[in-house]
Amino acid sequence: MKQKFFLLLSLWTILFVTILIRPGLITRYLPKTDSLAPETQNPIAVQPQAVPVIIGGGQVTTTAKTTTSLRVVTPQPTIKPPVAIITPPIQPVVATSSLNIISIPTTTLPTIPPEQFVDAQSIMGILCSFNYSFTDPTTGSVYQGDTERKGSGVIINPRGYVLTNRHLVSWPDEIQNVPIGGKTYPVTIHYKLESCRGGNVPKGSVLPTKSQIQTFNPLTQVPVLAYVLQPTYIHNRPGLSANEVTFADFAVLRITGLTPEGPTFGVSSLPATFPTVKLLPTKNYQITNNQVITYGFPGDVSRGQGSSFETFYLTGSVGTLSNVFYGDQYYAATPLYLKTKMEISSGRSGSPVFWRGYVIGLIMAEDSNNRTISYSVASDVILKDIQSYLN
Repeated sequence: MKQKFFLLLSLWTILFVTILIRPGLITRYLPKTDSLAPETQNPIAVQPQAVPVIIGGGQVTTTAKTTTSLRVVTPQPTIKPPVAIITPPIQPVVATSSLNIISIPTTTLPTIPPEQFVDAQSIMGILCSFNYSFTDPTTGSVYQGDTERKGSGVIINPRGYVLTNRHLVSWPDEIQNVPIGGKTYPVTIHYKLESCRGGNVPKGSVLPTKSQIQTFNPLTQVPVLAYVLQPTYIHNRPGLSANEVTFADFAVLRITGLTPEGPTFGVSSLPATFPTVKLLPTKNYQITNNQVITYGFPGDVSRGQGSSFETFYLTGSVGTLSNVFYGDQYYAATPLYLKTKMEISSGRSGSPVFWRGYVIGLIMAEDSNNRTISYSVASDVILKDIQSYLN
């Protein structure tokens, strides 16, 4: 009798446990909980972290000075420096319907100019330092830091005038989202240019040819940023349309002295004259679908060599000029920018675009949706405003 009782008890126990562990039944006996909230992705930190930024085609590195609490969120570019870079913050560079492609009849064009020799020392790597600051909206505390932009330029006057992009030396205030105490607040970040330094490759360096670039693309390192550069002209003409403001992205700097590092590397004085390039207006020639070449100092090359941000390597890129676009207001009769099928990268901002050895444009950006498409300020717009710096 006892054996039958324990047998029946065992069977009921097995049946009850089997029913209880059916999916969903055990959970009826557990306390209900809400889904766990994710941890804050950008928590308050003891020290702000150094954050790399690529804006406007130029490349930027940032190091915070303050040792207080906020970790500044990386400023998000809306266009890739090819920049200071790339890159100031502007909208992704795409051709707009308001700017028309204009073909010039070949019967009215002058004779194609002879090939022009380009001195490698006429192309300059540029590093500009900025101070940035913003106010914590929750406490009113002001935070400051330093940031740098690197790009390229080209000497246009033997007295040391250097043509480059506006966004390399002029950084407008911008609004960025900063995480504070688990919440994100928009803050306005203010930038102020502190200084610019420049350097070129050693004397006697030879620029790689198109065939060399297309095969192994040699690199030439700048030994030292020996020169101090001061902004002389930053393009800001009134009466321009929004498109013209965006694409007329150029400035002129002047070499005014030596950096403390110059003499250490054998640069003890400014040369009597600097090697220069010649600008050629595109309007006078039918150059669409012609091959072009550019030289500059892309930031990804420095990273690839395991070098510091302040190290510059000169390298080239070959492409095809796709279209020439005119302005739509003040520059309606002047070529405003060039579209090229040519892959570039950050740090190329300010790189000269050559056709037959003449500068026909200044790289300012790449298409954020297609890295094989790049855009340059046309030499025609530049020549219209900087004649006084060429003489």
